[in-house]
Amino acid sequence: MCRAYHFRMYSTTNQRKLIQKTFGCTRLVYTYYLKMVKTLYEAGNLEGDDQGELRLLNLLF
Repeated sequence: MCRAYHFRMYSTTNQRKLIQKTFGCTRLVYTYYLKMVKTLYEAGNLEGDDQGELRLLNLLF
C-alpha cells in the first residue's frame, strides 16, 4: 500500500531566507555541472559506459 505524507513548515523569516539561499545555490551548482556534462558529451569526450563515467568524475574533480 502506498501512502503519501504532507508536511507543513511554519518557518521564521530568517529560516525562509536560509532555505531560499540553499535551494538557489543547489540549483546553481546543478545547472553548472549539467552544462559541463552536456558540453563534454557534445564534444565526444563522454561515452555511455562505466569508463566514460570515471573519466567524467576525474574531469570534474
